[in-house]
Amino acid sequence: MKRALIALMVLALAAPAFAGVNPDVRAFVTMDPAGYVHTAMPASGDIVNTYLCFDCLGDYGEGGGLTGVSLVLDFVCGGFTAGSADVTIFHPSAQTVVGGPDDLNNGWVIAAPECVVPDASGIICVAMIPWYYTGPAGDILILPSPADGKATVDCNNDLDFFCVLSHGALGQDVVTPGDADCLCEPPNPVEDSTWGAIKGLYR
Repeated sequence: MKRALIALMVLALAAPAFAGVNPDVRAFVTMDPAGYVHTAMPASGDIVNTYLCFDCLGDYGEGGGLTGVSLVLDFVCGGFTAGSADVTIFHPSAQTVVGGPDDLNNGWVIAAPECVVPDASGIICVAMIPWYYTGPAGDILILPSPADGKATVDCNNDLDFFCVLSHGALGQDVVTPGDADCLCEPPNPVEDSTWGAIKGLYR
């Protein structure tokens, strides 16, 4: 846990020297991780499970995956968290190290004690926020952390900065666009591991 936090707080100052293996990593808000659904139209009083997820991670055999993230998650829509955000979907021992959802002053740092790689979907969800929606409608924005920017720590404890594929929204379509050129080809674990094995023969 300490290594991930140190990586987020210290390596941000030295990102060019310590670039990791997740250069194309993307963040997005979704209500259905498997379907990349970024909006929901709840009635006032509904609780909406909102997920913060990442994809387009690097070669898992080379350290692709996540051990920590740092950002601000700003719920511009009306309402409040209905209980604590669940970060154990990231890893059973994951913790909120700094701040939490909608903590605009401190941001939100989530860290896991060991490497987490995605399943066959290619997605890692690091938190589920149960949001009690009251209206008015609005976006759910992924913003830079005041301390670290939009940072991830890979499984080698190196830093990469993520782009935003899509913000989310409750009660409306997403108004705020994600980052331009936030595109990638997610790695195929079978092909990557095979290619890694072939490269290993010639090292």
